[in-house]
This record gives sequence, structure tokens and C-alpha cells, in this order.
Amino acid sequence: MNEPRLVAPASPNPEETLLRDARKDFAQFYRTATADDTIAMDALVVAEAAMVAGVQATGGVGPPAASDPQESTGRKGSQQTAELRERVRNCPTFAALISAEKAEIERVLCGM
Repeated sequence: MNEPRLVAPASPNPEETLLRDARKDFAQFYRTATADDTIAMDALVVAEAAMVAGVQATGGVGPPAASDPQESTGRKGSQQTAELRERVRNCPTFAALISAEKAEIERVLCGM
């Protein structure tokens, strides 16, 4: 997975497509993951794709103005995505990966 990919809105199930790609791209993680770690990674993949979609939808402009009712929703989504990143970074499955696999997950899903 080179970069989080967005699925065309016409896709019957965009989330399913994202997760299928992630499971292929991060195969070693998913092969060895506990059920809880799999759930956390799946949630991170979907959350990161939503963040990318949000940035693309706004043309990469900054956060909404303070008076914008969507601001708190966007801030909450960013916070939840950050929490998911930390959950995956701190899980036993991630800790057991070799450095190159960790680096790829970090690069693609953790913005590093």
C-alpha cells in the first residue's frame, strides 16, 4: 500500500475494498495479529482513508473556522485517528514485526 487509496464512490463497498487492500499490503501484520489487533488496524485503515478524503474534499485547506459546526466533528475524528495510531503502534503484533514492515505501516498509516 503505497498511499491510502480512495475507492470510487460507485464501489459497492468502499470499506471492504480498503480492508482487502490493507490486508494484502500489510500481510505480515494481519497474518500474526490477534483479533483485537486486527480490529484496531482495520479501524485505523478506514479512519486514515476518511482523513485523506476529508483533506481532498477541502482541497487541502486548513481546518474549518471556529464558527463552523463541523469543526468539533473534524477535531474529534482527528483525535480518534491519533488514538487508533497509538493503539496500533503499541500492540503486540506491531512490536513483533521487523523494522521494514513497521516503517511501511508508519509511513502509510501514521504519517511518518
